Amino acid sequence: MPRSARLAALLPAAVHSRFEVSRRGAIGVVVLALAAACIAAVLAWRSRPAPITADPPAIGVSTSSASTPGAASMPPATGPPPTPSRPLPTSITVAVVGQVHRPGIVALASGARVADALRAAGGTKPGARLGLLNLAQPLADGDEVVVDVPGSGSQVVGPVPVGGSGAGPPDVPGASTPAAPVNLNTATAEQLDALPGVGPVTAQKILDFRTTNGPFTSVDQLREISGIGDAKFAAMSKLVTV
Repeated sequence: MPRSARLAALLPAAVHSRFEVSRRGAIGVVVLALAAACIAAVLAWRSRPAPITADPPAIGVSTSSASTPGAASMPPATGPPPTPSRPLPTSITVAVVGQVHRPGIVALASGARVADALRAAGGTKPGARLGLLNLAQPLADGDEVVVDVPGSGSQVVGPVPVGGSGAGPPDVPGASTPAAPVNLNTATAEQLDALPGVGPVTAQKILDFRTTNGPFTSVDQLREISGIGDAKFAAMSKLVTV
């Protein structure tokens, strides 16, 4: 066979072989490309950022302490314990003097009024002038109810503080307390009048008692004089002597 004929016979086989190789290579490239795309997709999915979700607020939990600096470290408020209240007295003691049937000291229930004190003293004597005495006035412990006493009238006198002139009835001029104790057996009306709780009327009663019964032998004898109750005696007892 001539050489040209042999070349012509071999040419189709060579072309066909090269075409097969090129097609297999293309398929391989496509497969590799698909594999690379799948791997890239998997890696991209795994590396995506996780979604951020807000936690729901806790119910019933106050955040005011967290927003205030140092609130958690503040110590509880401390202070002196409350002072227990003193129980109210259930009874009071008052003096009733003047135009009553039984003058003297009477014990009354707490919250008693002037009318209760007069009733406890046997009531007022006929002709006693109550004047501006308020029968509904509440009384306090140590008060003195004065009924139609010459120079004093009718009124309620509060307890006289010991050592002070006090704000006694009208017969108490409020003179200064004498510096030295007053001798009940030698004192004049003016000296007695200067004692706290003692006015002209009570001073004259002391002089009359001394004239009738003789010299005082004890300061406690002042209690026997009408108009000198516990409060008045306590105010003047340390300022007199015998």
